[in-house]
Amino acid sequence: MSKSIIDLSNKEIKACREYLECGSMKQALLKAGYSESYSNRAGLVFFGREKIQKFLEKEREKTLSQNNSTVESLRKYWEEVMNDGDKPDSVRIRASENLAKSFGMFMLPEKSKGKQAPTITGSDELED
Repeated sequence: MSKSIIDLSNKEIKACREYLECGSMKQALLKAGYSESYSNRAGLVFFGREKIQKFLEKEREKTLSQNNSTVESLRKYWEEVMNDGDKPDSVRIRASENLAKSFGMFMLPEKSKGKQAPTITGSDELED
């Protein structure tokens, strides 16, 4: 079996990439070709190994880098649309909103976390 630069087999690399995609240790091991019994019992041990953790971290960093490129491309596009005088105002306004949101300039109001509506107690009779 061939080894990669970081000394993982192709099967181990496939398991790692499957795990990053589906989030299930068992399913990742099965999709990579490990047996049902191994997949049922060895997920924590397999994914807890130091070389596996290092590989997962590098893969996550690559994904983050690619996502940052995508965000920058979107921001550039929204800025171009926003500044394009030939576009309808509604399109330009929407582009400016998207651009501002991508920088966190609009904050949604916080929902009442754990708060309950007041409870009214007493009888159904009205007082005079």
